Amino acid sequence: MADKVYGFHSAEEAIRNHPDRVNRIWIAQDHQNNRIKQILNLAKSHRLLVTPVESNALARLAGNSHHQGIVLELSPYRYHDPHELLNDINDKTLFCILDEIQDATNLGTLIRTMEGAGVNAAFLPERRSALITSMTHRLSAGALEHVKVARIGNVAQWMDVLKDKGVRIICADASAEKVWHQADYSGPIAILVGNEQRGVRRLLKEKSDELVRIPMLGKLQSLNVNVAAAILLYEAVRQRS
Repeated sequence: MADKVYGFHSAEEAIRNHPDRVNRIWIAQDHQNNRIKQILNLAKSHRLLVTPVESNALARLAGNSHHQGIVLELSPYRYHDPHELLNDINDKTLFCILDEIQDATNLGTLIRTMEGAGVNAAFLPERRSALITSMTHRLSAGALEHVKVARIGNVAQWMDVLKDKGVRIICADASAEKVWHQADYSGPIAILVGNEQRGVRRLLKEKSDELVRIPMLGKLQSLNVNVAAAILLYEAVRQRS
């Protein structure tokens, strides 16, 4: 099923990076926006089909009125081959493993966070995980065009593959003794975060090289998975800079 994305950032990044996935482009026929004009020039350079429509038609296509005057129809997302993503591992390699993240909103914001932290690739399990959809495209605000995402059959087995390649795995765990900034983020690493309700599964924690926690000083002892991932990813950025 084709995906629809809208808005300046998502539209421009999709056209610039994956014009082969763009099937149709709809724009507001009365637009006066310079940003849309720039996007249309980019679309023209790739010989993409553009159809002017009324604003209410755009709202129906987008599903809301926040389209900023442009909507794209994209072919379904093509996941990367996970093994091909291991070809260029080096001391700066930064991966992210998402263990059964089921909320599409979280997935989209996670991808946006990963792009900002320079993550090379993200790995999702094939089962019990949110998929990349039009919502993911929208919430990533174009970041999905830069973060390579692959699906893996068995997370525990994939962790063994990463370890054989010299990748250390740092896992977020609320019960860990070590605080997040006490871990060593040098060399090729993968940050592992878990399900919104249950966290990372026990077997995966046991297979991780380091468990780290983020102290919670309030009365609630849970942290949004995107926030947790951001804290660990940017600690890696800090230690490597």
